[in-house]
Amino acid sequence: TARGEAVLGRAWGFRQAYYDLLEPAPATRLFAPFDLGEPAAHRLPAFVQLDLSAAYTTVLGTTELQARFGLLNVLGRANVRDWLLTEDANTGLYAQRSRLATPLLPVFSLRLTR
Repeated sequence: TARGEAVLGRAWGFRQAYYDLLEPAPATRLFAPFDLGEPAAHRLPAFVQLDLSAAYTTVLGTTELQARFGLLNVLGRANVRDWLLTEDANTGLYAQRSRLATPLLPVFSLRLTR
């Protein structure tokens, strides 16, 4: 089985809480170079992910056994979910950090059905 996802041009790069809680107040809406009053200007990079999986099913007496193996993010892309701001303890300045999606990840499962 193959499953793909591609999202281009995503705005609102920060989590919604940044915009809901910080943007309304002039004192907290500006984190240079970001203006939280303009979420449409915060464009995230393209999100592209391909997942592959295979399953094998057999019957053992009255029980069905399914073994499944898969790879998430086969392309190994460092997909950005959203951004967050972190304060540098030494300078007091804020820096943008990316929160990444799942890296290349193998998965395995077994399912027994009676």
